[in-house]
Amino acid sequence: PPGVINAIDRYYVPNQSIRADEDWSIIMRHVAANLDDSVRRLNEALIDHLVLGMSSQSFMGGVEGSFALLDHLREASGVDVSMGAQASEAALKEVGARRIALVTPYYPVIEKNAVSYFEGRGFEVVHVEGLKCRSIIEVASQTEDRLRAAVQVADEHRPDAIIQLGTNLRFGAL
Repeated sequence: PPGVINAIDRYYVPNQSIRADEDWSIIMRHVAANLDDSVRRLNEALIDHLVLGMSSQSFMGGVEGSFALLDHLREASGVDVSMGAQASEAALKEVGARRIALVTPYYPVIEKNAVSYFEGRGFEVVHVEGLKCRSIIEVASQTEDRLRAAVQVADEHRPDAIIQLGTNLRFGAL
């Protein structure tokens, strides 16, 4: 719309090899260490709303950690903030879903945080289908066939809804 821009800033996250939970933990520490600098740069664009585009960070620490991050980002940016955890929750409530399955590119260290968030908010997580991607770049290179197969496995658990986590997973066509 006229007068509206998307101001985007990418905070540093290494494209390191991922072979275990600790590797994802290192990535998440990089995110936490670099997020505030990104918000400061975006504030230079006089933003009216901040969207955190990395879903995994929005689930870290379960409910308590997620809402602490939301409050921190609101304070740091001076504007309202949207994050994946709360947006997913709102969508699930809108369609009346209670039993959910997750499809993620992650390892259990991040998946446990997402499960903790959803269960802490009153949802029943019936299955987590983790793809265990070996790098951030590999997340974006998952084939439609692999993603479809992951959704089919998640669907076997008869959830009300399937939530896809992982901002870089290419789910648009699927």
